[in-house]
Amino acid sequence: MKESLRTDRIAAVAARAAELPWEMQRTGDDEEAWAYGRKPPLEKGAAAITTINMDTVYEASGCDTAGCLAGLTLTMFPAEAREAWDDDAPAPPLEAARRVLGLDRKTADAIFEGAGTGKKLHELGREEMLYALGRAAAGAVGADVWK
Repeated sequence: MKESLRTDRIAAVAARAAELPWEMQRTGDDEEAWAYGRKPPLEKGAAAITTINMDTVYEASGCDTAGCLAGLTLTMFPAEAREAWDDDAPAPPLEAARRVLGLDRKTADAIFEGAGTGKKLHELGREEMLYALGRAAAGAVGADVWK
């Protein structure tokens, strides 16, 4: 997969994330477990994310499916996500989402892990995350998405 900034996909993820409710609570015990512990379903027909929770890549529970911006990206673009998925990557869901959106690693770290904010993911709100996505789409790189 050729990696180049996909402003159309970033805009689509931002638009969908703006429509969804956001949970602002810690869901995991281990700070990094959310990123590495679960492989979001990439098959056709995977449940759409209904709630944004930045501490969860993808988790279906009853009629609610929570996920972070990386999980949302993977479920919105499943064919591209399957192509980008690499089980040998340090954090396969984040790496696949990075590739789908065409982000460089520093920008992906800023958006998917909050790098450069001084905050934990569950402390980042909707407006901050949507701002960062907009800045990335405009070409801001790394922690500059927060400025």
